[in-house]
Amino acid sequence: MAGDLAVPTIDVIIPALNEARYLNACLESIAAQRYPLDAVTVFVVDNGSTDATISIAEGFRTNNLRVRVLRQQRRGPAASRNSAIREGNGELLALLDGHCIIEPEWLSSLAGRFSQPELGGCQATTVSRATSPRVQRYLDASGELSNDRILDDTVLGKRNLYPWILSGNSMYRRAAVEPLGGFDEGLRACEDVDLAWRVVLTGYQLAHEPKAVAVHYDTNSWWRFVRKGLGYGAGAAELARRYEPHGAKNKFAPAALLNASIDRSLSSLFYTVGYRLKATRMRLGLDSAPSAHTSSAVAKEFRPWFAWTADQMMRISDRAVYWFREGSAPESVVVHVPSRTRLVLDSVGNDIWRHLAAGRSREAAAESISEYYGISPVTAAADIDDFIEELLAGAFVERRPN
Repeated sequence: MAGDLAVPTIDVIIPALNEARYLNACLESIAAQRYPLDAVTVFVVDNGSTDATISIAEGFRTNNLRVRVLRQQRRGPAASRNSAIREGNGELLALLDGHCIIEPEWLSSLAGRFSQPELGGCQATTVSRATSPRVQRYLDASGELSNDRILDDTVLGKRNLYPWILSGNSMYRRAAVEPLGGFDEGLRACEDVDLAWRVVLTGYQLAHEPKAVAVHYDTNSWWRFVRKGLGYGAGAAELARRYEPHGAKNKFAPAALLNASIDRSLSSLFYTVGYRLKATRMRLGLDSAPSAHTSSAVAKEFRPWFAWTADQMMRISDRAVYWFREGSAPESVVVHVPSRTRLVLDSVGNDIWRHLAAGRSREAAAESISEYYGISPVTAAADIDDFIEELLAGAFVERRPN
């Protein structure tokens, strides 16, 4: 039943600006979910549509699905999503674009991941389609919006300061978002990156759920598609300014313009112009700059002391954040935020860190590593002790004084 711990209540939030083309199919795909629909409320937030968006949303009828239509005058998806967050009360927030069609297990697969209390947000799998043949050719040739590329850019954090999740195909825990005030409505773009980073810096983990699949339809013409790069570039410049204390500036440097593909060069050009123009305007005081995000401690609930040995307590530092990269070669990424020191741990280092993150003892870690790598328990324990001393020296972990 709704509210049961096994069936969390969900608010599905759809910001809508002229979404008439796919909105009905989007709502039908939600109504077809294999999830108790009495635990689901859909919010379609109109943001000044001039097409049939409102009439489609208001006219959608099914016996099993509640659809509420809100109107948000302030432009931008951040304001639209925030209005629905304030209006609803679901334990989970499913963020979906009105031009996405989800497969029947989307809600249940995402919601199932939140049995892990440390999980703050989860991204679904994206299948990108475009109505413009030229845009589709570009997507096919560049791989820019392939799911693997999206994951590298988002939850795996391979090309960014911290991991993040897309706001158009994901789910958040309400308790992770509400205390932060939701999305920053002052950002022109990249507000989803900003929210996710603030969630991560609180201490939550982000994840990817491959079984939850959404087909994303890009309805832009070629020129509208590439012009979006202006907004992305401007948003990246704002993020670079806000997270400069974290070392963000180099992560958002404008892309190289020269490329063998004319289309890719054009895409890079618009991004670069957007970035440089916004950065220049902020530097000259013509545009207001977002306030800097200074280093803050991770919430205590995510950094408990645990018994490392019979007479020694240990914990991960509340000044360090971390995330996991799964796959054929799993890794743990650990960042000491004040010093901007980043460790990418594989092999034994990754295994030890995961034991620390799970609050397991030195004895349990040594036994596991000894068995997995076929080394003696004494050697495993010595390797662990050496690694722990390095982590202590770098302030990634702390020992409680006796």
